[in-house]
Amino acid sequence: MATHRRSGERNGVFTPLAGSGWACKLAFMSTSSPRRRGPRILTTLLLLLVVYLLSLGPIHALYSSRRLPGTMPAVLAAFYKPADWLNANTPLGRPMAVHDDWWKGVLKRP
Repeated sequence: MATHRRSGERNGVFTPLAGSGWACKLAFMSTSSPRRRGPRILTTLLLLLVVYLLSLGPIHALYSSRRLPGTMPAVLAAFYKPADWLNANTPLGRPMAVHDDWWKGVLKRP
């Protein structure tokens, strides 16, 4: 017996925009368990924090070595203000200073 397929139906799953990327993503998101998403979100946030903190060293080194002309723009200084606070007020200050010094040595002009 032949079954009738609705427009936009693939493999028995109805998607409003068959073949579109968002429909596939929407279907994936709706079936994934919240228990599995939690660690992924936390891992992503921690990774972004680590990248943010590690990016401060090269930025400081680029401006202090004059590879980028002038002083650090106000927008960039405001973006890194929380990292500067962490550097000055937490135990992360010493490792961050070592990281900054390493980058300054790497980018030092001969």
